[in-house]
Amino acid sequence: MKLIIGNMSYKLRDFIKKYQFDSKIMVINKMCNVKTIKGEVDIIIPFGKVENNGLITNTQVNMEELLMSVDAKIIKYGNIAAKDKIEEIAKRYEIDSLYLNFSTYNRNVKL
Repeated sequence: MKLIIGNMSYKLRDFIKKYQFDSKIMVINKMCNVKTIKGEVDIIIPFGKVENNGLITNTQVNMEELLMSVDAKIIKYGNIAAKDKIEEIAKRYEIDSLYLNFSTYNRNVKL
């Protein structure tokens, strides 16, 4: 399953329409939506970054709480400003992370 973190805005809708996903997707913007997720997930943060308080911008999702609540395989993110914080947290939880430049990313490659 692909877990996309963000508010359902026009920008996020366009992102979902534009890219191909190789499994079911779920969009969340708060932690209460995480409780029902079973199995491995790929976390995708297309636009947000992790604030100093741990929240992903424009959501009520705490990054570390999310990683403790789901079985994450990888964190894919599209905001280069988020790199240091996401890489630090991913390393702490021994989860792979990958920066994807969505402005140059091949839309035919599945996320």
